[in-house]
Order: sequence, then C-alpha cells, then structure tokens
Amino acid sequence: MWASLTIPPEGNLIAGENPAYIGRMNRGESRVVNWTLAFTACGFFNLDVNVSGYRVDTSEYVEKHGYAVVTVIDTVPPIISIFSPENIIYLTTDVSLIFTVSEATQWMGYNLDGQTNVTITGNTTLTDLPNGVHFLTVYANDTCGNVGLDYTHFTVDYQTTNPGGSSGRVLHKLL
Repeated sequence: MWASLTIPPEGNLIAGENPAYIGRMNRGESRVVNWTLAFTACGFFNLDVNVSGYRVDTSEYVEKHGYAVVTVIDTVPPIISIFSPENIIYLTTDVSLIFTVSEATQWMGYNLDGQTNVTITGNTTLTDLPNGVHFLTVYANDTCGNVGLDYTHFTVDYQTTNPGGSSGRVLHKLL
C-alpha cells in the first residue's frame, strides 16, 4: 500500500517520503505515516491524504481518501539586521540603507528622525539628508502580522567638513 499527501502551495515537504510505502496490510490494520511540513504562511490549510494499493487478504485494489485541517500559527517577528548606515560620520547627503530580513514580509518600511514611515521593498538610498545626527528604524511585518524592527543612528557632516564635495566617504567612526 502507498500513502500520498497533497500539500497546499504555502507548504513544503521537508521530511518523509511522498508517496510513502506503508507495507502490506490486511483488513482492519492501520499504519502511521509521518511527514514533516514547513509553511510559509499562517492560517488553516487542508491536507489531502490518499491511500491506495492491493489488500493482502483479498487482492482487492483499495483507494481511500481523507483530509486533515492544519492550523499554522507564527508568533515570532522577523529579524532585521541593518548593515548600513553605521554609527559613523558620513561626508555626503546620500547614504545607503542596506539591511536583511529573516523571512518573507508583507510590508517593510523605515522611519527617519521620527517623521512619517516610508514604505520600501528592500535596500534603498536615503537622499538629501541634512547635516546632523539621524535616528533610523527599519520595520518589517511578516506574512502572519508579526512586526520586527532594528535601529541605528549616524551623522551627516557634509558642508562643514567637506566643502569640496564627496561621494559617500566616511570621516571616522564614532565612539
């Protein structure tokens, strides 16, 4: 007998054979098949299970169909790591925002100096920054609604330290 599992598009089989050979079975026998699945979304999902093969005692071909409802719950927020800007002085008014997020997201954005949040789809450039210290927070909502964040601060000192202009040079690290 064979058992197979139909997985919804949000799921991936990470352990177990599909289809799985469950051996020879007589009437009234049962077998357990274990599959390990990973889901990229949360919610309720139907898993269809099909068993088919020939019974040992009667040689009759048997097909059985069943389903299970799986509830996927995720309460862990995405982990955000900001690589740029760093806590240093930038001699330019344009600074790269470079970061990573640990999982798929529904929304990402940043907040600079307490202003309105700006929606982004990934790494970007912060442009036309005035001189001074800046506080940056990057946010991400995962597909289950959990919010993660990371923050940093940095300084722009373009006109006073670098009157001739520069393209992204760094003066020195702040302590």
